[in-house]
Amino acid sequence: MNNTSIYKPLSLKEVFTLDYFYNRPIDTTLPDYKLSEIGSDYKSTLKKLITNGYLRKSTLYEELEFLTIPELKNILKSKQLKVSGKKSILLERIFSNFKQEELQYYIKNSFYILTEQGKNTLSQYEIYLINNNYFDFSIAIIEEYRNFLKKQNPNITTKEILYTICNHQIEESFQNKDFSFTGLWGILSNEAIYMSKNGDSKEALQRFIQFIALHLSGCKELKKNCPHITDYKRNYFTDSYVSEIHKNAIASNILYTNFDTFILAVLDEFLPKLPFSYYKAETIAYIIKTYLNGKTIDFTELKPDYILTSKKEHELHSMFGGFSFKTKSQNNTDDFVKNLKDWLKNPQSQPEIEEWYQNNKDKFK
Repeated sequence: MNNTSIYKPLSLKEVFTLDYFYNRPIDTTLPDYKLSEIGSDYKSTLKKLITNGYLRKSTLYEELEFLTIPELKNILKSKQLKVSGKKSILLERIFSNFKQEELQYYIKNSFYILTEQGKNTLSQYEIYLINNNYFDFSIAIIEEYRNFLKKQNPNITTKEILYTICNHQIEESFQNKDFSFTGLWGILSNEAIYMSKNGDSKEALQRFIQFIALHLSGCKELKKNCPHITDYKRNYFTDSYVSEIHKNAIASNILYTNFDTFILAVLDEFLPKLPFSYYKAETIAYIIKTYLNGKTIDFTELKPDYILTSKKEHELHSMFGGFSFKTKSQNNTDDFVKNLKDWLKNPQSQPEIEEWYQNNKDKFK
């Protein structure tokens, strides 16, 4: 095996390639959605990773391990051998009774296998891999937080670093008034999924409740220069929301003990931070519990606790700037198009649009 210590550290593109292809068949074709992070030259990258000792081709025994239990039993049946036992027993029985030449017939694929050097490399780059899979923080932010937090606590874990970044990003989203996918909505969703994957069930449950509250509030598209409150009739509740809430509520031993108290405590703390919400805490709790009980809600029929008054809409315009691209009805869309045409002819005739343009015209140069 090559002495990999003479090689330079891998680039992130090479690390992402290593992470994606290990334990995959050697004839795997990279899907289009991965091209941006791995590159169309991934085949040459794979050759380099093999040459430099990060990956290797699977052995015959490893290739058999990738077969399913029914496939292994079929191999044993070909010699009228016992098919009882778990997978490790079946594999042991096969290797005791078959020659390598006989087994080649049953092998479907060869696979990329991580070497020790490859495993160590993925461990060293763990934070970048997790960020790539769950978040989308810049490399600069990752390195800034990691370096700072490592100085404070050399034993801090990757998970703790990422949770710290998320908490600060959530605070910044409130400060920057970005409640959209690029801000609070996106961070809450991503961190909830990551927490759930880590087994931090109580924390994940809290984040999912906050995410759903934001989603139902009408603020999920709200950010600077876009003071748009989503029509409550366009609300929806997906199966994934239900399954994640249910899974984490059970895992944290909350669903059958103090679920009502927990959910209301989360909502009472979170909702006042939002600039607007159609529903109060009790209503959002009712919506969540309705779906957990296997029922659904017609949001076109569910009346909101609060309506978006002209006064509140004016406050949002003052707070967020810009003007709203409303889509509540065709009449509103037609009115907006008419106002835009009037502004093009005479900017002073539409002061709201003109103010937005003057504040943002540098972005269009």
